[in-house]
Formats: sequence, structure tokens, C-alpha cells
Amino acid sequence: MGRDGLVTRNWHFGTIVVGGRVPRTDGVRAGRPRLADGRMLDVRGVVWATGFRPSFDWIQLPVFDAAGHPIHQRGVVSAAPGLYFVGLHFQSALASALLGGVGTDARLVVERIRERRVPWTSA
Repeated sequence: MGRDGLVTRNWHFGTIVVGGRVPRTDGVRAGRPRLADGRMLDVRGVVWATGFRPSFDWIQLPVFDAAGHPIHQRGVVSAAPGLYFVGLHFQSALASALLGGVGTDARLVVERIRERRVPWTSA
């Protein structure tokens, strides 16, 4: 949905529940996304879909190389469990950042999320 809002989805034992639009994410506090209205999102993982122009400035974690690119293995960031990327240029193939090619990477990331998931507990 871009930087002006996003559609929240809560992963709950393999089911995706659509939560609706929320304000722009403008920061991170205690490892949780902070919305422009001050609310904190209670999430266990983040999938950052880059859109047309990648922008990682809000991610304040040591997960980038000297050129500012995410350090990952096919979208999975081992240095920050729960952080994933989809749609990166050459994520796993030439077509990774294109609509016709992103699905392969997205399926792999979803499988890694499923493998990692633990029973949901809301704080």
C-alpha cells in the first residue's frame, strides 16, 4: 500500500486475517513498528515489499551492507529474525522485482515464516 498506509495481516496458525488500513509507519520502538498516529503495531514479523522504489530508511537495524542493500538470503534476514523482504532487485532471479517474478520469492518467504512461527500471543 505504500508509505501512506498498509494493509495489516495477522498470521494466525496458517490463516491470514485482513485487518484493514493503518496510518503510515514512521518508526520503530522496542522492535515494533510505530504508526504516524503514535500507535504501535503488535506484530511478530515484517515483510517489506519494496514497491517501485526501494526505501529502507525507517529500518534502524544493522542488516544492510555498505551500499545500503539488505543482507539476506532469498529475502530472509538471519541477523533480524522476523524481518523479511520480497520484491528486491535480483532477490533470487532477474525477475524478482517484477510482478511476473515476485511470486516465486514470496512463496519462499511465506514458507520460511511458516517454519519459524510460534503460537500467537498478543501483548
